Amino acid sequence: MARDVSIALAPDETSTIQNRLACTVHAIAPGVHPSQAMVQLACGPSLLPARVTARAVDALALAPGAHVWAQVKSAALVD
Repeated sequence: MARDVSIALAPDETSTIQNRLACTVHAIAPGVHPSQAMVQLACGPSLLPARVTARAVDALALAPGAHVWAQVKSAALVD
């Protein structure tokens, strides 16, 4: 499911991804490949994993405590 979660700094009303959750970055760890990162998002009492590129972590200046929006693909919810 981590591959079906993207991260935005603001809610994106122009995206096909309809499921958005206000979250806080809980932790960031290296992914299995150097180009990837695993981001743990705290969305209320739940943790949501997001697999993103290391480049995206840098471009969005993601760090623990940052307020972000998780975007979850609808197709992932019905699988």
